[in-house]
Amino acid sequence: MKIELTDGEIEVVMKALEHFTDAPHSIREGICIDEINEIADDIREQDCRRDDGWNDAAPAAAAEFIQAGIDAREQVKGTSRAAQRRQEQTERMMKGTATPTDPDTWPLDDPADW
Repeated sequence: MKIELTDGEIEVVMKALEHFTDAPHSIREGICIDEINEIADDIREQDCRRDDGWNDAAPAAAAEFIQAGIDAREQVKGTSRAAQRRQEQTERMMKGTATPTDPDTWPLDDPADW
């Protein structure tokens, strides 16, 4: 649920929560003080963060950061010794294997062509 409040209304809610936590136990029976404090903390956080602009830039910056990591990993993968070993192993394994006569119509699941 989203509730829009003015600065004055936020102040009233915060004061009410503060007074409620200071109230005698008989008045706040069945209500956990920790939950009230959590609500107050959430309201303070939302009030302080509403116009800082951080939420607007974060997704684009995060996507760029992730893409830079992917690009760097792919670049290293292509030139690493492990990539060379994988290529050599594939070439060794493929020696002596049959190739289909017509690669466009080769049925991959036909045992005769294996």
